[in-house]
Amino acid sequence: ATDITRVFVKGTPNALQKKVYTTVLKVFLNSFHAVPTNGFEIDDNARKIFAKNPIEGFVFNHGLGHGIGISVHEYPPNLSCGEIAKVPIEENMCFTIEPGLYNQEHFGVRLENSCYKKDGKIHSFVHMNYEKKLIDFSLLSEQEKIWLEEFEVI
Repeated sequence: ATDITRVFVKGTPNALQKKVYTTVLKVFLNSFHAVPTNGFEIDDNARKIFAKNPIEGFVFNHGLGHGIGISVHEYPPNLSCGEIAKVPIEENMCFTIEPGLYNQEHFGVRLENSCYKKDGKIHSFVHMNYEKKLIDFSLLSEQEKIWLEEFEVI
């Protein structure tokens, strides 16, 4: 099984849409480049990034990711703030990284990749692009811009 989520805007995105999309992308990039010890630590770091980049009225109200296998939501691992996520992420484990921000009166953004751990690093099964017109590059660090080069941006 696998999982992927992308968000697109028809026409020209407004400043809020770009800020939310870029913030979610920032969390994805940092989570993807985390040292994959366990899902609890990766999820905790994601929440800290969201807290440092708050967007009024938008919430991240789910776990950062889940294991994938024969079933779409298969344990282990789990990337969340729950005890279940403290299980180590082992070599060849498959999981999603799926940060998102949502406001039921406006819109939501989720960016999800199916990933796996190999040679101590996180790798992506997904090579689907991110939409350039939704990225506010001024909100990304130089390191995040370098990380983004690993993925197609159109």
